[in-house]
Amino acid sequence: MVDTGLAPLAVAQIVVQLGAAFLAWKITRYTDGIRAWGFIIIALLLMTLRRVTALLLMFGLMPEIEAISIVDKLALPLIISVLMLLGMWDLLGMFTKKYGGK
Repeated sequence: MVDTGLAPLAVAQIVVQLGAAFLAWKITRYTDGIRAWGFIIIALLLMTLRRVTALLLMFGLMPEIEAISIVDKLALPLIISVLMLLGMWDLLGMFTKKYGGK
């Protein structure tokens, strides 16, 4: 049986995550770090994909396939972490170049 009480929370997570990706995209207009923000935006969208997958699984709208589970639990978190690291690394370089580093 599906716990539909969790559905609003799951939907809210998706909306908030999409909002974060949208704001990151808006920030690219004001900074030179388009590559850095691109990494971060892709990571945020992959996080959203994970939340959508969880919601679909919660309602039985997507079959539980072992390969999808492995990708969702192992590969995607690693990819997201690497993208966030690359984005932060790029931003650090951008800020160091602009403001000087210690």
